[in-house]
Amino acid sequence: MNSVSKRSLFIDITKIICTFGILFHHYQQYTSTYFHRGLNFYGGKVFFGYLVEVFFLISGWLMVPYVQRIKDRMSFSSFMYKRLIRLLPSVMVSTILYVLLINFYVTRYSGTIMFQDDIDTIGTIVTALGLGAWGITKNYHINNVCWYVSVLIFCYILMWVIVWVSKKTKIPVVALLCIPFAAGVIRRFVTDKEIPFYTEGMARGYIHFFGGLILGIIYNRFKPEATTVRKQSEIITIFRRIIESISDALLDVYLFQVSVLIMFYIASNHLPIRMVSGKTMLLYSVVAFAIGYLYHNTVGKIVYKLLKKSDKDLKGDLKA
Repeated sequence: MNSVSKRSLFIDITKIICTFGILFHHYQQYTSTYFHRGLNFYGGKVFFGYLVEVFFLISGWLMVPYVQRIKDRMSFSSFMYKRLIRLLPSVMVSTILYVLLINFYVTRYSGTIMFQDDIDTIGTIVTALGLGAWGITKNYHINNVCWYVSVLIFCYILMWVIVWVSKKTKIPVVALLCIPFAAGVIRRFVTDKEIPFYTEGMARGYIHFFGGLILGIIYNRFKPEATTVRKQSEIITIFRRIIESISDALLDVYLFQVSVLIMFYIASNHLPIRMVSGKTMLLYSVVAFAIGYLYHNTVGKIVYKLLKKSDKDLKGDLKA
C-alpha cells in the first residue's frame, strides 16, 4: 500500500481533457473541418479556444504556496529561473521546429496554413524568447500557440513584483492582485486599445491567472484542516503516476501541436490522408500527445537537468 500523492488528480485530469479540447479546436480551425452532426470544437455553439483560460486559472492556483515563499525572501532570480528553465527551452525548440517545417512545406509543396507570417529572424527570436505576446513588438504569429507561454511568463513576473510590494507596504496581497485582474477585465470587455503589456492576449492572462491565484489564496485561508492520510491500493498508485506523467508533458504537447499538424499536411502529399476528417483529427491528437510526451521525457528532461541550479528548491521540479 502507498500513501496518497499530494498532487491533485482532479487538476491533472482536467488539464489532460482540456488539452485534447484545444488540439481538436485548433485542428478544426486550421483545416476548416466541420461536423454537420456532432460536436464542433471550432465554429460550433461553444468556443473551445477559451480552454486556454483554464490553464491560466490552474497556473495561478498552483502559485499560492509561492506567495509565502516570496514573502520569506525568495529572490526574483530564483523564482523566475525555476519557471524559465521549464518554459523557454520548449518554446525555443518548438519555434525552431515550426520555422523549419513551415519553410519546407512552403518551398517544397507551396503549402499555406492559417497564421502563417512571413518568417523572419527577428520574429523567430522574439517568439523563441517568449516575448511575442507582450505588445512590445509586432504581434508575430510564428508558432502562434506560443502566445500562452509568453503571457504566462509576464504573469509570473508581475506576481513576484506584487507580492514583494505587498511585503514592503503591508498592503494585503489579495488587494494588490485585484489590480491586474481588474485591468484585464477592462481591457477585455471595455476597451480594445493595444498598448505594450496590455493586449487582448495579456488581458486573458491577467483575468484568469490572477483570478486563479486570488481564488487559491482565499480557498487556502478557509479550507478545513487536513485529515489523516489514508493508504491507497497499488492499482490506484500506478494510475495516478500515469496521469501525473502525462500531465507533466502537456506543455510540450501544446507547443508542438502546430508542427505536428504541418507534418500531417506534408504526409498527406504522399499518403492517403484526408485532412478534413474526424478520424484524421483523432489520429493527429494521439500523435501530438505521443511526440510531446516523448520530447518531454527525453530532450526536455535532459535540458532541464543541464540548466537546473544546485539549489534544493529546484531539485526534481519538472511540472507544466
